[in-house]
Amino acid sequence: MRICVPTLDTEGLHSQLSEHFGRAPYLTLIDSERQAPEFVRNPGAHHAAGSCQTAELLRGRTVDVLVCRGLGQKAFRRLEEMGIQVFAVESPDVASALAEYRSGAARALTSERACHGEGDHHSCG
Repeated sequence: MRICVPTLDTEGLHSQLSEHFGRAPYLTLIDSERQAPEFVRNPGAHHAAGSCQTAELLRGRTVDVLVCRGLGQKAFRRLEEMGIQVFAVESPDVASALAEYRSGAARALTSERACHGEGDHHSCG
């Protein structure tokens, strides 16, 4: 299984989670068997809300699950179309976010629970 976590940096399991998927500077991809992180830079991290193309960065990368703190409706729909399950966590870093997901404490997001508004800080889900 391959898990994507939107992050602020490239510190592997110690990377800090971004508050919002579309504005994350990096997408940290973790293979659950190897635990070796791969980092994908998000060139659209500074775009305005509603113009999120971040989901497209995952196309063709065989990602099964996105674990995040928040994301918008458009991104959620794109991920859903790609067959990627989305879970919300409260964790501050990748290691604890993965633990939260694996323990079953992460909340499965639906379209209704994704962000509906704009802003720099989201507590969606």
